[in-house]
Amino acid sequence: EPPRVELQVEVPPDARPGTYAIVVTGRSAAGTDALQLELRVARGRTGGVSLTTDSPRAAGASDATFTFDLELANDTPQDTTFDLDAAGPPGWIVDARPTGDEQATSIRVAGGESHGVQVEVDPPDDAVAGTYPILVRAAGGGWTAQTELRVEITGNYAMSVSTPDERLNVDVGAGDTTEVLLLVRNEGTAPLNDVELSADPPADWEVRFAPATIAVIEPGAVARVRALITPSGDALTGDYLVTITARTDPVTEQVDLRATVRTSGLWGLLGILLIAAALGGLALVFRRYGRR
Repeated sequence: EPPRVELQVEVPPDARPGTYAIVVTGRSAAGTDALQLELRVARGRTGGVSLTTDSPRAAGASDATFTFDLELANDTPQDTTFDLDAAGPPGWIVDARPTGDEQATSIRVAGGESHGVQVEVDPPDDAVAGTYPILVRAAGGGWTAQTELRVEITGNYAMSVSTPDERLNVDVGAGDTTEVLLLVRNEGTAPLNDVELSADPPADWEVRFAPATIAVIEPGAVARVRALITPSGDALTGDYLVTITARTDPVTEQVDLRATVRTSGLWGLLGILLIAAALGGLALVFRRYGRR
């Protein structure tokens, strides 16, 4: 039974187009035989298509928009129309278009020339910190060129300070220490490190925090802080403003806490007794000396 024989022919890169004869000869003790083949060489495709950029990486917060400038080079002899396509992670908005034309999604590039391509990347505002790939592709005329861009999200920074019931007023006593529970919330997408708390109270008041520094608050997390407010001993009855500040390197948040100083009921009773005693003394004086 005849065996299967495979013939491999490698055409030199500089071979001219045309028809070439190939003779395959088989020899054995029983004899010799030859097979005449013809190989037609067509015009080869020269050059290529490339999509490049000098700045394939960008970094910033998740609420920023990133722009990349690319160059599409058509190193072939033919004028070609290329369709542009770009894709990023789910939820990202990525647009690729010819430079200077915000509406087109395809570009015609003459043979041996190049044209600019602009890519705009808009990540979701809640994208967490990390590095994300963006794939850009140009296809046309049987050619495909692509390149990968990188966007590093450093995260956005946002913070809020409030109380558990979101009430920003508290009753305090002159000279007494009142504890107020504060919630420091990380509303951004990047961790908040070394958050320091401070206060701007009225004169002769004291405000302490436990803890005074929060090592880290992860995105979406809440830190609980106790604020210890001590008014001065001679503070008069009324409303006072205590400004509380939470500060870290990228962001600062302030909240005004209204502290109401109320006089003790014992002092009120003592005042009434003093007034009554004074009135009683006056009545006694008029009774004794009124007829003289």
